[in-house]
Amino acid sequence: MSLYSLFQISSNPNIEVAKVFVNGQWDIQFRRQLHESQIEEWCRLQSLLEGINLNNDRDRVHWALEKSKNFTVRSLYKNLTTGGVRDIRMMAVWGCDIPLKVKIFI
Repeated sequence: MSLYSLFQISSNPNIEVAKVFVNGQWDIQFRRQLHESQIEEWCRLQSLLEGINLNNDRDRVHWALEKSKNFTVRSLYKNLTTGGVRDIRMMAVWGCDIPLKVKIFI
């Protein structure tokens, strides 16, 4: 059983969070009564949500890989290529003097 099963039986899966968090309580409605395993999942979900603090501020996206919190291709590429396994053959391809579209195709 997963939290996704709760999503599947929710009465309104597209409802905004602000509309189901009422007076400090989660008011999520389901299409039918929960079975034992779903009740356990509901309790687990509620315990996960306990640590969430909501406010009326606008949502913002922060890129964790940059101090500026802004997305950069450089930071993503650096994160994907460092600390992992490097393919020396592919590094040689990127170093070759061939058209970029050929490098990308390879």
